Amino acid sequence: MYKNVNFNPFILGSVLGESHSVDFPRLFLQDRNEALAFIHAYGYDLAKVEDLKKVWAYHRQAIEILESELLLPNEKIPSTLRDREDLGDITKLFLAASLTSSNPDSVQKWACAILRVMHVLIHLDNDIFTSFADDIKYQILKPISQNVHKIDDKLYLGTEDQRIEIVSYEEKSFKQNHSAVVKLLARQDLIAMTLLDRVGIRFITKNLVDIFQVIQFLIDKHLISYPHVISSLSKNTICPTPTFMAALESSISSGGKMNLQTLEEKIHIELDKLNSQGDGINPFTSKDFKFLKFITRQFLKINRGPDKPEFTFFYPFEIQILDKQTFDKNMTGPASHFEYKNRQKQAARRRVFSIE
Repeated sequence: MYKNVNFNPFILGSVLGESHSVDFPRLFLQDRNEALAFIHAYGYDLAKVEDLKKVWAYHRQAIEILESELLLPNEKIPSTLRDREDLGDITKLFLAASLTSSNPDSVQKWACAILRVMHVLIHLDNDIFTSFADDIKYQILKPISQNVHKIDDKLYLGTEDQRIEIVSYEEKSFKQNHSAVVKLLARQDLIAMTLLDRVGIRFITKNLVDIFQVIQFLIDKHLISYPHVISSLSKNTICPTPTFMAALESSISSGGKMNLQTLEEKIHIELDKLNSQGDGINPFTSKDFKFLKFITRQFLKINRGPDKPEFTFFYPFEIQILDKQTFDKNMTGPASHFEYKNRQKQAARRRVFSIE
């Protein structure tokens, strides 16, 4: 039998999917040598200057995120953990996180909080997006943005007879570390690899009918490939497809022509009959928040230079499409983005500091 049997229920539970290492009450390191071995297995050899610089950089970023996003006005990180000069040896942070304490203001609690943020930062900073951000953004966004045109102070998707007038087109600002870290900490089911909206676009349409016209345009012009849509992640709390299709069929005249105004009116009549609820998935989304989004993937090809094969991979991106009325409602009250972010920060704070 393996002679060093020392079963740790926290570690076993995380390996077997029953818990998450971020939620451990503490680390379980005995001395500096064990801390060095732990950090080496994690991916950094502190005997190497570059690795040591990177770990200290993540420590600094974690402090910045805690202080700007998650701390209350009266809270202050102990200088023995906050300042590099006072800490001296980064392994002291790991050993402090391994102490046992039930005091919420203890050094151990603060050390764990810093390491939780550092862990999420490291995973965000070392995924494929970081390595190929410019190529990913260009290959995904350029084909779509080329089809958006401004003519006589009006914005259109498409040209000539196939164009759709839209209110706005936005390319999502790429999640900076602060926002992404808070999002990952707030939800236990998310990891950096499953953060699927680092690239995204949003269309605001004039009405409900145009939401579906935009989707069909993207498909017809092969700007998205619908087999690459991750259907299980699509969310539509604005207008169900059957409701739209039923209204569409009843709006087509005997001559085969569609009356857009009649279609819009019938859609709203049908929607009024529905008792719409929230998406039931994201705990930070207000039940008043209505939206339509889907995640699709783009097959990307990265040129690595002469005599080297292309590096190919699928990368996900998010498309949101909302009508203006829905968008305006989402910007106010409990459904607003500001309130959503507040709820998210509160959840991240509870997790970082192990607050029940």
